[in-house]
Amino acid sequence: MEESSARVAIFDDDASVLKALARLVQSLGYMAVPCSSLAEFRRHLAATPLDCVILDVHLPDGSGLELLQQLPALLGLPVIMVTAGDDPALRADCMAAGAVAYFVKPLRRSELELVLSSLITLG
Repeated sequence: MEESSARVAIFDDDASVLKALARLVQSLGYMAVPCSSLAEFRRHLAATPLDCVILDVHLPDGSGLELLQQLPALLGLPVIMVTAGDDPALRADCMAAGAVAYFVKPLRRSELELVLSSLITLG
């Protein structure tokens, strides 16, 4: 797979899920920027140019939905929401708040690849 300089921040509080998502993103040719807390995510935002965010709905130190509502307006970043349980009302709230996609874990490689490739041009 062609390497990309595009950076995808991955935000999940579960270390095993975070590691798996980072490997998946890297296998698709993107640079993974894993974050396990809002504080860590904010440090990366300040220091690392990002192209996309994969954001868990439930976070240890904040709400993924609240962060989603702030990100597009502040940074213009596309946000892909992920969650362990499918809730139609939450899906609607996330999409209304500006998410470009909403996936229930575990993510399917083909679905993530399609969304990322439509958001980020390789190379």
